[in-house]
Amino acid sequence: LEAHISDIDFACAAAREKEVRHDVMAHVYTYGKAAPSAAGIIHLGATSCYVTDNADIVLYRDGLKYLRGELLKVIANLSRFAETYKATPTLGYT
Repeated sequence: LEAHISDIDFACAAAREKEVRHDVMAHVYTYGKAAPSAAGIIHLGATSCYVTDNADIVLYRDGLKYLRGELLKVIANLSRFAETYKATPTLGYT
């Protein structure tokens, strides 16, 4: 399995998904073609939710890391702006 972890044939998976109408099983089939000796155990004991939920968690983690970095930039820019213009009189604040 480890030797073929990056051998992802997305075209094969897409074609298989059209045939079986199941995203996870299409990728299990495709991975099984890349690692035939492990084909019988790739999905052993797992439900599709286990696979997709874990994939979602990875996406959430990566998104939150990106969002944190962007928020830190916004906070730093706002801090510089406030420091630069702290003595500027403003009207209309109630």
